[in-house]
Amino acid sequence: MTSRGRLGWLLGLPRRSLEARMVASFGGLALVVLAAVASVAYVLQRRSLEANALERLATVAAVKEGELNRWVSDQREELQVLASLATTRTVAEALAGDPTDVQAATVLQDLVDRAAGTGADVQEMFVMSPSGGRVLASSDPSRVGAFHLEDRFFQEGKRETFVQNVYSSPLTARPTLTIATPVLGESGLVAVLAVHLNLARLDRILSETATVGRTAKAMAVTRSYDPISSERFGIADERLLRGIHTEGVTRVVAGGEGRGAYRNVDGRPVLGAYRWIEAREVGLVLEMDQAEALELARYNLVGILAVGVTATLILLLGVGRIGHSVGGALAQLTSGAAKVAEGAFEVEVDTHREDEVGDLGRAFNAMTVQLRKLYGDLQGQVEVNETMLLALEEGRALLEAIVQNSSAFIAVYHPDSGIVLANRALEEALGVGPDGLLGGCIADHLDEDQARSYLDARYRALEENRTVKGEIHMDIAGEDHTFFAVWFPLRDGQGLPFSVGLIASDISERIRAENERVRYEAQLRHAQKLESLGVLAGGIAHDFNNILAAILGHADLAMATAERDPEGAYHLQQVILASQRAATLTNQMLAYAGRASLQVEVLDLNEAVQEVWSLLSVSMGKKIRLEQDLSPHPCSVRADPAQISQVVMNLVTNAAQAIGDVPGTVTVRTTTEVVAGATGDGVRPGRYARLTVRDTGCGMDDDTLERIFDPFFTTKESGRGLGLAAVMGIVSGLGGGIRVDSAEGRGTSFEILLPEASATRAPRAGSVARARQGPGVTVLLADDEEAVRGMARRVLERAGHTVIEAKDGLDAVRRYDEDALRVSAAVLDVSMPGLGGREVFDELRKRSPSLPVVFTTGYDPVDAIRGLDAAPSVGFLQKPYRPADLVQALSALLSASTP
Repeated sequence: MTSRGRLGWLLGLPRRSLEARMVASFGGLALVVLAAVASVAYVLQRRSLEANALERLATVAAVKEGELNRWVSDQREELQVLASLATTRTVAEALAGDPTDVQAATVLQDLVDRAAGTGADVQEMFVMSPSGGRVLASSDPSRVGAFHLEDRFFQEGKRETFVQNVYSSPLTARPTLTIATPVLGESGLVAVLAVHLNLARLDRILSETATVGRTAKAMAVTRSYDPISSERFGIADERLLRGIHTEGVTRVVAGGEGRGAYRNVDGRPVLGAYRWIEAREVGLVLEMDQAEALELARYNLVGILAVGVTATLILLLGVGRIGHSVGGALAQLTSGAAKVAEGAFEVEVDTHREDEVGDLGRAFNAMTVQLRKLYGDLQGQVEVNETMLLALEEGRALLEAIVQNSSAFIAVYHPDSGIVLANRALEEALGVGPDGLLGGCIADHLDEDQARSYLDARYRALEENRTVKGEIHMDIAGEDHTFFAVWFPLRDGQGLPFSVGLIASDISERIRAENERVRYEAQLRHAQKLESLGVLAGGIAHDFNNILAAILGHADLAMATAERDPEGAYHLQQVILASQRAATLTNQMLAYAGRASLQVEVLDLNEAVQEVWSLLSVSMGKKIRLEQDLSPHPCSVRADPAQISQVVMNLVTNAAQAIGDVPGTVTVRTTTEVVAGATGDGVRPGRYARLTVRDTGCGMDDDTLERIFDPFFTTKESGRGLGLAAVMGIVSGLGGGIRVDSAEGRGTSFEILLPEASATRAPRAGSVARARQGPGVTVLLADDEEAVRGMARRVLERAGHTVIEAKDGLDAVRRYDEDALRVSAAVLDVSMPGLGGREVFDELRKRSPSLPVVFTTGYDPVDAIRGLDAAPSVGFLQKPYRPADLVQALSALLSASTP
């Protein structure tokens, strides 16, 4: 076998063969050893190379420090020599004595130019006067005449030679290193000689790092982390403008000295050595890329790995050859045994070897012969059994899926073994775990009555060998559930029952739905009846108010002419009183119809009860005790105070009448309540103030309870049947609800729930002062009721007004158009055929926007004229009204409209 073939064979070995395990074991061990040796060698060499590179960097840094100090020292000495020259001192002294000496200035300028031109290290050389620091001569002519009085190098240079280390020039903003020295004449200090060094020489000193490595770089930085370079301001690098903050720069600026590995300003891994040069007040940093420093370690690692991999492959080829010769026969036996295990009993192995492996092969072949014979006998029986088992398993799986996934309760009871089957729904309903009912009895989980019914039905199904149907009730999760159950016998081959099956379906929702449907239908019929009665009551009240308006108005007019007939005046007064009582009755009918006037404001139920308490106390019989249990907190609602008082009076009066002549107690209680969900009494979720009136009277039966809010229904001999009907109308109009709890012999409780309002109250309207009656005007009077219209016409004419009558809305518009210039005001009925009062008002206001108008209505004026209460020059009167009320309302509007 060639080397290529041997390698392919090794790569294609079965994963579980003996050869494969041998090759894998030796190969894995060799690779582990190779990896360990290569890793140790690489780590040791890496450390050595890093230490060597850092040492070289530190050495070069020390050398660069010496070069930098020598360069500055040389420049310092050259400047001192120049300052000590006789020519320099003589010329400087001449200029000090006579600043206008042109010849001396020329000589000094020539001296400075020659000195600055001889060295490339000088950026600018200049001479300053000792008194003001004025530049007398400079290698940069543009600088002559400038002053350096405040500069440190000038102040220090007057005393001795001074080196001002790198700083940012206030004139050029460039890094600058300046040396200054005094020029002494015969009279003392005659000038200060200074030089700005060219930092390009510093760049050249730092750039000579080729001996360290091709990627080595050196830089000097100030305490403000800025690099020192003559080219710094020509580099478009924002990082340099903000300073350098690498690990090496940070440490050297802190005054440290050392070396280490870190990332440079470009983010590359570098090795760096750094030291602080105190004499120059700068930090020196040398860096080189780690990749260059460790390049040799990587090359050596690759070589070690290459040699190791090659040796490992050679080792694996040898191990594979040995494993093949030893395990080939065993592999053949293993393959044959695997085929036999898969059912291929005709397989045979090679038995030419005369050793233990050959004996094993011959025994294997004899075994396969016996297996083929046995397999032939069993194959037929196995096929029959598999077919039967498959059918049984499919049937069992289908039956189990039906039983376990059914929402109905399914169970089988055996007389000797108890429950032998119970589905998941039944176990969960009874609160037992899986198989928790096996061997037990369902009756153990039912109450006594239900258990008795269950056992009786099961017994009849088993003993009478017939199906039994019935209902069982179970408490599931705190709720009562009703199940329709069927008990049926399970019969054997002779038709005899041996067990009882149970299937029970939950019909609770169906029963509840049916009950809800019946209840909602009853509520709907009741609501429709009340709505019809409300419409009827509102219509009757409106027509009755028109009749009462005529009666009351004519009676008032007759009173004015009956002053000489006391008996007639008395009878007229009785007519007026009867009409007012009838008006109260119609207001109750309007309240029931939900069309009563509601002067809504925020009020406290506690105060409303207290306001009528004294009146209630004196009106109750001596045997009746009134008790109040008022909430300590405000029970604020938005309602009409008069109607709330009417509700309290009606409820308490009814309660007292229910007690009768026997001793009893009427309790009035206030509190608040939060309704979280639907309650079945029509009250929506929210916060409510609750008024409760409870008595210890005779109570009511169910028939009476169903009719107590019907108008004109009463159980009293002298009652009108409108008290509770009015209460219902008021509460419904306020968006509240009523709960009644009563039974014969145990009293009655009325709970009034009104939506809770903010405790902020609006001030009640004060009384309106009687308007001043002015001179007579022409009034347009429109009302479809002839009796009311005739009465109003007489009232207005007696008050001095001229009246134009209109029998309906269309007639009113027509009559106005005919006499528009005469009409100064209008009295309009809201409900008229054709055009109603609102439509007539709109037409009149188109013609005369400021025309005063008084609306009259048999309904609630606030409800009937809603939206017009903000219109200017508008008044309202509810029928029946007194003649004086009409005159007063019209006079008030006329007075208000008069400038």
